[in-house]
Amino acid sequence: MKKRNIFGYSILILIIVLMVVFLWLPSHNKAEVTVVNNSGESIKFLSISLFPSHGKCSVKNLSPTGSFEVEFYNFSDSHYVLKGELQNGTKIEQELGYVTNGIDFKDTITIEKNGNAVLANSDL
Repeated sequence: MKKRNIFGYSILILIIVLMVVFLWLPSHNKAEVTVVNNSGESIKFLSISLFPSHGKCSVKNLSPTGSFEVEFYNFSDSHYVLKGELQNGTKIEQELGYVTNGIDFKDTITIEKNGNAVLANSDL
């Protein structure tokens, strides 16, 4: 009878541990990104993705002082990939940053006048 109780308690503890692990995992793999247009002109289009393939977000006609936010869930070492174009034809093509799993990130990417992107990050 004691072996049966020990086995039952062991299964219960295992289930609790698994629940804690599965509830914890998604909450510590988030990258929140705010993209700010500081270029002084509209952005025709801009896509941002977390590479390798953890999602993509695209916007069109972002105003000269506009911004937008996006969330990615990340389960491996990754970085941001930006592709777009300013109203004057300047291309925006840049890979930047470092995002790893197990840590939440809150990053800000600012698009400057020359189309360069500047990253300011703070892992939470």
